[in-house]
Parts: sequence; C-alpha cells; structure tokens
Amino acid sequence: MRRRSPARRTGADPTQDASPRPDRGGASSGEGSTGPQTQAGSDPTAVSYRVLEATAVGFTGRVTVTNTSRSRLDAWELALAFESADVTEVHDADWEPLEDGILARQSGTEGHLEPGESATLTFDAIGASQSPVRCSLNGHVCDL
Repeated sequence: MRRRSPARRTGADPTQDASPRPDRGGASSGEGSTGPQTQAGSDPTAVSYRVLEATAVGFTGRVTVTNTSRSRLDAWELALAFESADVTEVHDADWEPLEDGILARQSGTEGHLEPGESATLTFDAIGASQSPVRCSLNGHVCDL
C-alpha cells in the first residue's frame, strides 16, 4: 500500500546520524553521514539511516535493514517517527502514514532476507533535514 501524507509542519535543525548501540561508540554527524548500525529485536538485524539530499523545503532519506543473523528473516516492519518532517513518498517498500511518521514493510514482491542481505528504502519528506526521533523494527526499538 502506498499513500501520501499531506505536509503539516516545518522543521528543526538537522541531525543526519543514526544513534549508536552503546557498545559501538558515538554516532558520526554531518550531512549525509551514516551512523553506526543498531541492533533491533531478537533476530540480529541492523538498521542504518542516511540523508541523501536536502533542499530548502525537504529532504530524501535512506534506511537500510540488514539481516546480520545466520538464519533467514521472513519479514520486516519498520516504524519511523520524525520531530518536524512529513513523509510524502516511500520508494522500494509498502508503507502507510502514521501521525508523526511512517510504517514501512518489505514490498509485496520482495521476499525474505537471507543472512547478510539488506533491504533499502528511500523516502521523500517535507521539512528540515533530520533523523528519526523514534524507530522500531519488528516491534523492537532501534536506539536513535
């Protein structure tokens, strides 16, 4: 399901890094940087976030979910919330808008993730370039 969410707000200062797991040290910062990957849930998975492009009215972000386990990940569901940005489109995933963000799932044409495989989605948002303020993968919090 692909839907558009209307623009509602304008943004705060950007923070283009995903937050680290405590055992991996600090997150990197700066536009377009990638923060350390984050363990989420009981199945070893990693989530990384990066701002690809920013303009005066919005930005494009990319999220990568990687199966770091030794077994197949049959499904993934990613929830992202933003302080002051409205996602208008998500590419390479099925999605629906939430009050303050999105809920994205692997595309109906995409299957599972084998060990070491990744799924990447990009999204367009209106508002200042920023990192998500909350993230969960398969119901488990991604530390942001």
